Formats: sequence, C-alpha cells, structure tokens
Amino acid sequence: MVKRALALCAALTAAAPAAGLAQEPGRFEIAAGYSFAGSSALVDGYGAGWALGGAWNVTPWLALGGEMSRDAQRQDVGWLQVDAGFASVLAGPRFAARLARLRPFARVLAGRTTVDLQVASEVPVPGAGGVSDSSTALQLGGGVDVPLDGGVAVRIALDFQRVFAPRPFTRRRVLTAVVYAFPPRPPATAAARAAP
Repeated sequence: MVKRALALCAALTAAAPAAGLAQEPGRFEIAAGYSFAGSSALVDGYGAGWALGGAWNVTPWLALGGEMSRDAQRQDVGWLQVDAGFASVLAGPRFAARLARLRPFARVLAGRTTVDLQVASEVPVPGAGGVSDSSTALQLGGGVDVPLDGGVAVRIALDFQRVFAPRPFTRRRVLTAVVYAFPPRPPATAAARAAP
C-alpha cells in the first residue's frame, strides 16, 4: 500500500502544472479523503474509512489544524464476528517545507478516540454484545502535498495513533485526500523566498 502511495505521488508530481507547483499555500485549507487502516491490538485485519480536516496556515511552514475521522475493521474469530469502529477528533500543529515540486510535512495531533467494539455469533445460539469507550489519543505522522492548480493539492500521509485506553494500543493508517487552500496566494518570487 505504501509503495502504491509513493507511485501515485510521483505520477501526480510529474503531471502537475508548473503554475500550481509555484503557488504558496492559501491562508486556510479544508481537506477530505479516504483512509486505509492497518491491524491493531484489538482487531487483526484492515479497514477503510474517511477523514475531514481543516487548518490555518500561520506561516508557509507552520499550520494549526484539526481532523475528524472514522474507520471500521472486521475480523472473524472462529464462530465470532468482531466489528471495531474508531472515531477520532484531533488537533495540533503541522510543519511543512518545500522540496522541489513537493511540500513534505510532519504533524502531531492530540485529542480523543472512541472505540466501538461489537461481537456477534450465530452458533450455538444467536447472540451479540458490545462496548464503547473514549480515550485520549496521540497521533504522529507525515506525508507530502502535491500542489496542482487553483489552490488544490493531493495529500498522501502515513499516521501512527497511540490510544491510551486501559490497555493502550497503536493503530496505523494511510490517508489520501484532496486539499483546497483559500484564498489562493500568488506564486512567491525568488527574492521573497530568499528574504529572512
């Protein structure tokens, strides 16, 4: 999955118009995307989900933002069917740079993650049960934005989330998203980029 994300990033970079690549990020941004979550200590298997976020680009290299996300995973354990849902609300800083045609970034987000665990079985008799719990979470990650045109960019990120439940566990995910920054800023001149 990570190799596919890197290949997608390379293809988008090669196809991106020069005008979009030269643009500075807008003052604000919104993002929406699709996430692919890996195994965790709760559920062995993979799951899909979504993420919505926004940020204020304080400077070209520092942004303050937040994110809401939800994904689900399913695992069959013998006669049991285990469904786990993860819903997170997180906020924190993102640090970015410009590297040729790309904008690599790293971010640290903190907030709450709610875990909804449901177990069902049809054998020997139908039955089901579940539990839901909300815990503090810390998410570390990074990725790259590939600017296109008109304030639009494609984002690819890899995140690791530590959930401080009574028995803490770590989750990982790959995120692909479309980002729209507004109002668009004009391309920075070479003199402006060189200024302290």
